[in-house]
Amino acid sequence: MVNDDFFYTYFIRPIYSGEGYNIFNTIAYAFLLVGILYVFHKVSEKIKFKWDLNSVIATTPYVVLISFARVLTDAGIYEKGFWTVTPGIELLILLPSIFFVFWSYHQFKEKYVKINLVIGSLLCFSQLIFLSYPNPLGPFLISLYLVISIIPLFYLKKRIKILQNDLNFIVMAVHFFDAAATSVSIRFFDYFEQHVLPSFMINIFGPEIMFVLKTIFVGVALYILKDVEDADMIRYVIIFLGLAPGLRDTIRLASMI
Repeated sequence: MVNDDFFYTYFIRPIYSGEGYNIFNTIAYAFLLVGILYVFHKVSEKIKFKWDLNSVIATTPYVVLISFARVLTDAGIYEKGFWTVTPGIELLILLPSIFFVFWSYHQFKEKYVKINLVIGSLLCFSQLIFLSYPNPLGPFLISLYLVISIIPLFYLKKRIKILQNDLNFIVMAVHFFDAAATSVSIRFFDYFEQHVLPSFMINIFGPEIMFVLKTIFVGVALYILKDVEDADMIRYVIIFLGLAPGLRDTIRLASMI
């Protein structure tokens, strides 16, 4: 009974109540992510798949698809449950999508990027039509925050070696996009942060502290990865962890959900 109560309180109830993450489900999902990455790494090695800019382009539509599907869950179009919120929705959509990317690369080599762009875009369009977008102000403010924050990033790119790697620069820019979406959502539209540490810091310093947190944590991660061989897959995961929630926040604001 105690174990059942613990699992319900920290894993099941947050899915349906929308109360967000806690220390227990955060750690569990982190271990799940590590396990999935290990499988991806082994498959990548076997088929000689490179996690580079092409792989980012090929998989981005599926990340966008997750964001649309998640917003449709918030809107009540999809019933809220394990498979329509994190991490279930990533397992349902991204996991088979990545394996399809692997398969298409193995079968078609260089053409795999175009194949996945077309298929992923069509899938995104199938979700797009379910929503209306009455609030252009939200995406505009996010774009404004992003432009203001990313200008110094271009300046630093010429002076900081880590950012001279194009994939590293994309990683940081994507997380600034996520920070911009979070900041605007909380500052102007009365949303709240679900993750444990950011929520704690935002309550003290305000939502714009997200830019500082992103700079510190993503910057440290990229610094560590500079000496890690074959680290581009991890960089891709870091991109995904910023792009998916940033897009979700942007779509929610545009559709006022």
